[in-house]
Amino acid sequence: MNFDLKSRIKEYLLSGSSYYAKKIVELLYSDDINFFKELTDLRFITPKMYFLDFVLGLLIKNKENSFVEKFLIVYYDVLIQNGMMEETNIIKNLILSNSDLGFRKLKELIAENPFQYISIESHFNFSTWQQFSNKNSIDDLIIILNLGLLNYSIDQIQKAHFSPVRISTEAIISICNNQSSATCDLILDKIEQMNTDLILEKCGDLFYINKLKKRC
Repeated sequence: MNFDLKSRIKEYLLSGSSYYAKKIVELLYSDDINFFKELTDLRFITPKMYFLDFVLGLLIKNKENSFVEKFLIVYYDVLIQNGMMEETNIIKNLILSNSDLGFRKLKELIAENPFQYISIESHFNFSTWQQFSNKNSIDDLIIILNLGLLNYSIDQIQKAHFSPVRISTEAIISICNNQSSATCDLILDKIEQMNTDLILEKCGDLFYINKLKKRC
């Protein structure tokens, strides 16, 4: 019976339909990790179907961060070029899997054009970075924070749900909460090196920098 249902799920996906496939997976296979991995086969991924995002979320929920990270690193360009997954969704799943590549890619997007972030923040949610603990992302997060403070007014920062400034600040605090005091000291040293005079000139506010100094 299980084999037949799994075959039916794959048939749905191969025909470009994910609605019933998702429902069956949710009802009967919510902890079948090996089956989730089978479903990441690119044969089953149709552009703009969002099924891959769903499956990767289940894998992360089941502590398969390493698998998700490796999969997204290998297929990063293929997924984007074939419309199978939007880049911001890939970045979101990399961050959720605690991969340092997630914030590295986000940094590159923001550095290329700080204002394109306005169109991509809807792909993130509050839980995306709350458990993040990878200290290899510290430098990228400091750069994201700096780019945000130098390119957005305080009004723009406060009005955005998940601005680069907020995300980088909270991700850095999460790293501090999950790493040693030596890591926190390293972060504080890097914050002290930021050009606060220029930030005050551009943004007019040091609230987030002061928040980091208090929390790290």
